[in-house]
Amino acid sequence: MMRMFMHRPHRLVPIIWCFLFLGVVWHPLREGWQYNRWSLAFLRAQREGNVLALPMPSATHPAAPIWMVSWALVHHQSDQLSPLWEQRLQKIASFPVAATLLGKLYYQKGDWAAALTQWQTAGDTEALRLAAHRSEQQGKATWAYRFLYAAYRLDPDTGTMALVNYLVRQQHYLEAISILQEAIQQNPQSPSITQWRISVGDLWRTKLNDCERAEAAYRQVFVSPSSVVGHSLSRLLALVQKPDPYWLMRAFLGVGWCRYQAEDWVGAKQWFQKAVATEPQRGDGYFAMARLMTTQGTIEEAEKWYRAAVQYNPQARWWWLVWANAHRDAPQPDLAGAIGLYAEIARRFPRWSPVYAQWAWALHLAGDDRDAALRMQQAIYLSSAPSVTDWLRLGFFWERSGRKEHAVSAYKHALQLDPDNAQAMQALRRLQQHYP
Repeated sequence: MMRMFMHRPHRLVPIIWCFLFLGVVWHPLREGWQYNRWSLAFLRAQREGNVLALPMPSATHPAAPIWMVSWALVHHQSDQLSPLWEQRLQKIASFPVAATLLGKLYYQKGDWAAALTQWQTAGDTEALRLAAHRSEQQGKATWAYRFLYAAYRLDPDTGTMALVNYLVRQQHYLEAISILQEAIQQNPQSPSITQWRISVGDLWRTKLNDCERAEAAYRQVFVSPSSVVGHSLSRLLALVQKPDPYWLMRAFLGVGWCRYQAEDWVGAKQWFQKAVATEPQRGDGYFAMARLMTTQGTIEEAEKWYRAAVQYNPQARWWWLVWANAHRDAPQPDLAGAIGLYAEIARRFPRWSPVYAQWAWALHLAGDDRDAALRMQQAIYLSSAPSVTDWLRLGFFWERSGRKEHAVSAYKHALQLDPDNAQAMQALRRLQQHYP
C-alpha cells in the first residue's frame, strides 16, 4: 500500500488541497455565520421589543456596538445598557461615526467634557452646535460657549457666525468682534470673510455706537487691504475689489447709516444711492433712502422709496410698519393713510401682534377709541408676553371710550405684572369708585 502511494503521489494532491482549503475558509465562514446570526437576532429583537436582552456577539462585529448604542440613545435607555457595549464602542472610536456616537452617549450620561473630546475627534461640528443650543436653553452659558468655540475651531466657515451670534445674544460684543477679527486674520481666503468684516462693522455701529471703527470695517469690504503700502489715500480708495453684490450693498449701507447717525445727510444719501445701484432688485437701499427722506421731512419723496422697498421685499413686515408709522407720526399726520397701511399689513400678516398695537394708537389719534381698544385687544391676544404698557394702553382706550368696567379689568392685569405701577393704581382709584 505504501509503495502504491509512493508511486502515485499525484493522487494525494487534491486531498491535501481540500484539507488546506477547509482550514483556510472554515474560520472566516464560522465567524461570518455568527456575524449574520447576531444581525438577524438584533432585527428580530427590535420587532419583539427586547433589544437590551440580546447577548453580545462572540465574533468580531464592528457594527454591533454602533447599532446597540444608537438604539439605546434613540429610545432613551442608555442608562440600562451594559458597560461592555461602551467598551466595544471605545475600541472602534477611531472611526468618526463611532466617535460621534460615543460623544452622544457621554453627553446623555452628563459627561460633557468627554462628549466634547469625542466630537472634536470625529470633527462633528453639527453635534457640537446642537449640544451648544441645548446648553444655552438650559442656561449653561459656559458649556454653550465651549461647544460653539470647538465647532468654530474645527470649521471657521460654518462655526464663526454661530459663535458670534451666541456672544451677541449674551451681550458680549467686544468678544464677538475679537472672534471675527481672529477668523479674518487666520482665514484670509475664506469665502465668508466679507460677511465677517460687515459683522464687525455692524457690531461697532449698532451695539457699541462707534461709527469710526464701524466705517473702517465696512470700507475693508470694497478697499483692498493689500493695496495700502505704496499708495496715497486717494489712490487707495480707488482700488475697489468686487465682492458679492449683496455684501457690497451691505457695506455701502453700513457707511451710509454711519453718515446718517452723524447727521451728514448728503453723505448718507450718496452711500444709500450706491447701495441701490449695486443691488437694484433688493429693497434694503430703497428703505434706507425712505428713512432718510422721512427724517428730512420730505414725506412725498419718502413715500416713493417706501413703496419701492416693499415692492422688492414684500415680506419685510417691519418695513411696512415703519412706513405706516411715518404717515402717523409726520409733522402733519396723515392718519387716513396710516390706518389704511395698518389694515394692509394686518391683511398680509394677520397674526403679527405689533401691527395691531400701532394701529390702535393711530385710531386713538383719529378719535376712535373704541376701535383702538379692540385693536389693542388683538395685539395682547396675539402677543406671547403682553407687557404692562400694553395693558395700560388698553385700559386707557377703554376708559376714553366710556367702557370703564373694561378699563378696570385692563388696569388690574397691568398690576398683576407690576404691583407697584403708579399709573395703574391711580387709574383704579379713580375708576373703582363706580366699578369696584
